[in-house]
Amino acid sequence: MRPEREAFRAGNKTRADVAKVAIARAEKAESDAAKMLLLKGAFTLYVRQGLLDEAVGALKTLNETIPDIPPQIRANMIESALRKMPSDTCSQFYGLYRAAEHGKVKAGMVQLWEGGPYWAEMNIGAKKPEEFGYYFWWGDTIGYKRENDVWVASDGSSSNFSFEEKNVPTYGKSLQSLRDEGWTTADGNLLPEHDAAHVQWGEGWRMPTNQEIIDLSGKCEWTRTTTNGVKGYLVRGKGVYASASIFLPAAARIRGTSFFGSEYGGDYWASHSDHNRGLYSASLNFWSKEHGRFRSYRYEGFSVRPVQGVAK
Repeated sequence: MRPEREAFRAGNKTRADVAKVAIARAEKAESDAAKMLLLKGAFTLYVRQGLLDEAVGALKTLNETIPDIPPQIRANMIESALRKMPSDTCSQFYGLYRAAEHGKVKAGMVQLWEGGPYWAEMNIGAKKPEEFGYYFWWGDTIGYKRENDVWVASDGSSSNFSFEEKNVPTYGKSLQSLRDEGWTTADGNLLPEHDAAHVQWGEGWRMPTNQEIIDLSGKCEWTRTTTNGVKGYLVRGKGVYASASIFLPAAARIRGTSFFGSEYGGDYWASHSDHNRGLYSASLNFWSKEHGRFRSYRYEGFSVRPVQGVAK
């Protein structure tokens, strides 16, 4: 590896170039110790260059090449490579790695507890984790964005929408009516054709369930923070998931045509209908000193944070 290191220091090769050489040599190495040293080096180089998919691939190669490697050694190797890396890079890596363990490698997914779903790293309609994205009434799959002081449908079908009772067909419908009219399943969750995450993103994405909202609130550490000037919460896993996190911007809610909420307030829909009188559905709500699963009026405009994977 010495020639490659010298070429890298001279600026003639990238970390990725050196990592590829290390992997090629690992495939030919005779001893497990040599294989591990080379693959560890490749993994670290990929992480340092921000090539997380390639880093996950190097770890998978290590696991396949040395299947009986002690878990603690692998964990120490990962922690060593990620040390001093930005928290968002660490979160993305752990999401990719755990997804890869389940055969689903996809960027932008983060698992926060054992057996939980993979959470998207941004809201529907957002291009960055700190962006609010689109706002939806409960059962809406189009979403609305603010343009020139009016709410415009994301598909251009409406140019002056107001989040109020008369404009929301799910408001006032009983649980039985929602089932009979094809809005929800028998257990009260939105059917795929009325699930904003499924319609907007496809590929197995969906809105979180009632239980997943409860677990997100109870199984994770919540810390008020500001990301790129946007206030919100960093939601981090515990234990072996402590390096995995998502940022939930304080996007507030929309009533009529106006924002409604506190400085650190954010509101996100769950898929569950929840209320037989037809007024409310389950939601994740947070403020400066509280967070949890609540009921919210179906006509209000909320953000949607998609999930993918096993539902409880």
